Amino acid sequence: RKMVRMEGLMLSTAGIPVGLAVGGIVSYFIQPSGWSWLNMLMISVCVAAADVVTVLCSIQRPAKMAASISPVEAAKYGGYETRDKGGEQKQSGKLARRITPGSLALMSSFRNKKKTALTLVSLGIGGVLYMLAAFWVSSTDQEKYARQGEFAYGEFVIDYSYNLVETVEHGVMELRTEHPLDSSVTEKIESIDGVERVIPVESIPVSFETHNDDGSVRVGALSEERAESLRDIVQEGNLSYKDMAENESIITTDGGVWEEVYGWKLEVGDEVALTWYDGRQEREETFTVCGIIDADDFSRVSDSQPGDHTLSFLLPDVVLQKMAGDAGLTGKLVIKTDMDKDEQIEDSLNALLEEYPYYSLDTLRENILETESMFTLFFSVMVGISLFIIAFALINLLNTLITNILTRGREFAMLQSVGMTRKQLAKMLRVEGLTLSAGNLLITLVFGTAAGYLMIWLLRYFGADYMHFVFPVWLFLGYAVFILLVPVLITEYMVRRFRRQTLVERLREE
Repeated sequence: RKMVRMEGLMLSTAGIPVGLAVGGIVSYFIQPSGWSWLNMLMISVCVAAADVVTVLCSIQRPAKMAASISPVEAAKYGGYETRDKGGEQKQSGKLARRITPGSLALMSSFRNKKKTALTLVSLGIGGVLYMLAAFWVSSTDQEKYARQGEFAYGEFVIDYSYNLVETVEHGVMELRTEHPLDSSVTEKIESIDGVERVIPVESIPVSFETHNDDGSVRVGALSEERAESLRDIVQEGNLSYKDMAENESIITTDGGVWEEVYGWKLEVGDEVALTWYDGRQEREETFTVCGIIDADDFSRVSDSQPGDHTLSFLLPDVVLQKMAGDAGLTGKLVIKTDMDKDEQIEDSLNALLEEYPYYSLDTLRENILETESMFTLFFSVMVGISLFIIAFALINLLNTLITNILTRGREFAMLQSVGMTRKQLAKMLRVEGLTLSAGNLLITLVFGTAAGYLMIWLLRYFGADYMHFVFPVWLFLGYAVFILLVPVLITEYMVRRFRRQTLVERLREE
């Protein structure tokens, strides 16, 4: 046992400094400005200590097992014996059987069931993680994802220039007062060939104060008709358009979010102080919460409108119009178009906005490109993590294959001495490797598919309706080819290595 521990420590002495050096160099080039020799030294000591402890723990069990075997038993061991429940040796399988490269390969695969199982599990974990990334990409409708928010209602959004909003004293409300998105702008847009509808997004930005916390949110307009449609999803309180207009009451559409963000939740009867700019001056008023709508329920209502995903409160339209004053309620314009003419429409809108430099244009096409870039990055990260795990699993697989071959040189020589050809030897070794790869692919296929289905179901349950289960055929086939190719290449290399020694030399090996 001491000898095995010493071997482990010798390997650690050789491997750990190399790993620390490579990690340090990579870290330095990733972020040179954050480099610190002191931090590097401290982390290196911690990592080295953790590695040594890991090595000692890893070799403890196999060293104990090896030390418990008597020299006589070890000398008699041929690899084909197994032990029954009482610990007695018994012959593996039948004494008489049809000997073929395939049957010999299967016998070898089941010699050490624990080692084979660990190799399969380590490969399977990486494969399942890879499949999750593949399912994420193949099952995501990227256009539907890009169409969240205002783009669910149209292909173009005209908003106020972000740079201007950040530079003026009162932000977007000041720009609304000086450059309103009124009927003169709307009529010009509607005159463009291919434009089907222009939808105004009505809300005002406010600062709130309640429960000794403050922040910035948006308040949306509530019409009498919409109040009727939302009444069924009010969790607490009562939604009455008339009472809200008369009693300065307010509805929150962020039920459940307040507690997650601030640690408290709004309740019916709470007072909320709002501060805003009406185009002329800063104003402040206190409203009483008369109803709570859950955020998820509000996002799923059938009569949802552009801009709903940004709202935290609702006030009657007559009240909100009075609050907005000269600034007005319209903060954006969503443009529904004929998709076949989107390029011409985009050119026309860009030409129109040259007259209005204080507006900006966002397009569905650009949003889709950003979505594709984001998903490509996410997929790359997921694949990178899974390949990192798969790399360790492959090292385990290669170690298993190479060790099995190197320790059985004399056995192979004996098989060849009684008639096995080099072609049959190569086939036997190839089948041994492919058996492990096939087991991994089965684990990856079954558990990876189950995990992918569960992931998509959970995402859809929490509102990701842009996810639809689609099996990643080509990504799985690419993974399968890679996993099957590794043992084949290793086998070919090892068979060529055996050819360098004569049969007599291998028979004499101990």
